[in-house]
Parts: sequence; structure tokens; C-alpha cells
Amino acid sequence: MLLTLADYEVAANDALDSAIASFLADGPGSSRAVHRNRDAFQRILINPRRFVDVGRVSTTTTVLGREVSCPVLIAPTGLQQLAHPDGELATARAAARVGTVAPAAALATYPVERIVEESRGAPVWFQLYDYGRKQVDALLARAEAAHCSAICVTVDVPRRARMREHDRRNGFRPTSRVPLAHFDGSAPPEVRPVLLPTLERICATTSLPVVVKGVLRTEDAHLAVGAGAAGIIVSNHGGRESGSAPAAIDALPEIVDAVGGRAEVFLDGGVRTGDDVVKALALGARAVLIGRPSWWGLAVAGEDGVADVLSILREELVETLAHAGCADVADLDRGFVRTEGPQ
Repeated sequence: MLLTLADYEVAANDALDSAIASFLADGPGSSRAVHRNRDAFQRILINPRRFVDVGRVSTTTTVLGREVSCPVLIAPTGLQQLAHPDGELATARAAARVGTVAPAAALATYPVERIVEESRGAPVWFQLYDYGRKQVDALLARAEAAHCSAICVTVDVPRRARMREHDRRNGFRPTSRVPLAHFDGSAPPEVRPVLLPTLERICATTSLPVVVKGVLRTEDAHLAVGAGAAGIIVSNHGGRESGSAPAAIDALPEIVDAVGGRAEVFLDGGVRTGDDVVKALALGARAVLIGRPSWWGLAVAGEDGVADVLSILREELVETLAHAGCADVADLDRGFVRTEGPQ
């Protein structure tokens, strides 16, 4: 019986080829940043209120002007056919069932047009890196024509890193295992660092709101908002790019303060329970994103697994809100949390 995301993690590790499971789970530097994301949540305590009627608890919110049933979004990840033959299509259908955002990544194994079709009206964010102006413009036009609801620019991969240690040990090249739908099935162009003029041009070119993913410093948040970003995702790429990156949740409050309501702020990295969602929202996040947990659900049971992972988080969120004395996610603020400090 799969009752928690931890249960799904175990089941997914059993279901996946060991090289794929390692690719999904690990990060550089002995996965220190992966563990740091989780450990940081444990230092944050929920500070409950009393004398509050929590007979009915609301998890509904809005994200970039679109209503979602729960402030848990699916992070944009590519290569999803590594986890299940239906890949991104199953994830999009699950997001639609639960009423949240579905992702379409540049490295998706199904084309954005099909992902949007399978999302059945749920908002779809299209994620991209800087592959050079010609390629970026083509992808932007394609995302707009497909009726995506936002563009998500990932800025924390300044270059294509050499294969991660665990992949080198396993002789595992993930892009050789599955098709890349937006690059005619072949390897994508070389990743370039996203510089400020590039972000400014993307924001000025597209008619869609732009969300910048991978911000950990306040000055970068200021620059992104100044360039025209409608959203900031505080993220260390799930600990997958640098083992020395700080935990995303530790960077969240100062970035929320720096943005000052000029853009929506989201948190990506380490979310595994409804408690984690409450902590992130209390510290100022509009919503959180999950990456690995959605893959666990996908690997175990396709669309149904992803939908169940989302439903588990929503049920845990309702329970945590009730125990916190908060009847609506919109009412969460920093008074609901205390921080023990680094151990």
C-alpha cells in the first residue's frame, strides 16, 4: 500500500532500471545539495494557532492568474519516457485530473502540442534553456502556437556539465535512451548561460508570462523582475547541478522580501510532505514544485501514480493546515513557522 511519497520512492526504485533510478536520485558531490534540501525543511517548525475554525480547509489558489486546486505544481522535467512509456502525456493528464500546472520541457520526449492536448485545459508551462537565439525563438513560437500558459526559463545550468559521476560509473547516457521531440529526436544544441539581455529579449518577445527558474540570490531576483519576469522559482535544480548550492528553502525568505510582490515566487527542491508545502507557503512561496516525486508516481503507475502523488500531498496539506490552525492557504504567513537554525 502506497500511503506516502516515501512509499512511492521505494516502489519507483524497485520499478526502474538501476541506472535510471540513480540518474533520478543522485546529484554531484555525493548528492550533498539533494540532502541539504531535505535537511533544511527539518529545521523549520510549524507554529500553530488556536481558536480557529478549521472545519473546512481551502487549498485553492491562483498561479499567474490561473486557479489551481492546490499550491503544488509539477516541475518541468524532460526525458520522462525513461520512467514510463506515456511520459509527459501521462503527467499532463494527471495534472489535469488534480487541477494543477502541467509541464512541457524543451527536452520532453513528446511534443508540446501533444502535451497541451493531453492537459485538457490545465495550464502548461513550457521550459527552455538558452540554445542560441534562433533555436530559442523557434521554441517560443512553438509554445505560443500550442497555447502554453507560461514560459519557464531555467537559468541555473550555465553550461552542459560533463556526465554526473553516477552516470559515468553506470555508462548511462539518458538522452540516448529516449527521443527528444523538440530536436527531431537528436541531441539538443549546446546549452549557453542565460545572460540578462537574453532574458530581457525573451520577456519582450513572448506574449506569455515568463517564470525564471534557478534563482538563489537576491540580486538575481531583482534583475529577473527588472527584465520583466512574472515569476521567480527559488531552486538549486534539485541539487543536480552543484553539490555546494544552498538549500532552496533557506534562500526563499530573502528572495520573497527582495521581490516585494512585484512577481510571484515559487519554491522547488526537497518537498516531500504536506508539512513541507505549508512551511514554504508560510515563508512566502505562492506554490511549490515537485520533480522527483512526480517521476516516482510515473514510474510506478503512470498517470494514476502521478495523480496519486499529487493527491497524497493535497491530503497531507489539508491535515497540516488544520493542525496549524489555518483554514486557507492564503492566510499562511511567517507567524506559522519557527526556525531552529543550522545544526
